[in-house]
Amino acid sequence: MRFSRSEFHMLNYRHLYYFWVVIKEGGFARAAERLDMAVQTISAQVRELEKQLGHQLLKPAGRGVAPTPAGQAAFARAEEIFTLGQSLPDEVREAATGRVAQLSVGFVRRHLQAGRACAAGAGAGDAGPAAGVP
Repeated sequence: MRFSRSEFHMLNYRHLYYFWVVIKEGGFARAAERLDMAVQTISAQVRELEKQLGHQLLKPAGRGVAPTPAGQAAFARAEEIFTLGQSLPDEVREAATGRVAQLSVGFVRRHLQAGRACAAGAGAGDAGPAAGVP
């Protein structure tokens, strides 16, 4: 499926990341400190995300901010995205070094022969796990 530039707008993940940090830190000031950036820069980036998504994501709450319902949905997805992103380097390293384990599970058919169950490639009877077939 092909999209023209007018049909498809790529989400700016940096803006999403700043939004995610703001929620995790409970406000723009703490997020700015964590990211070593100016509060105004982070605020502008989150506003750009809101503009791109077409919904307000944050609302004032005391001395900090809280997510709106749209912000809660965005935060939940951002949490998934950035949690997966944190595991990516380890998964790539394991795949590159051959340290990825693979588990295969199969089933064989069993049939009764002279009153006892035995493993068989074909035949009538119950299907059971390959491991532990008498």
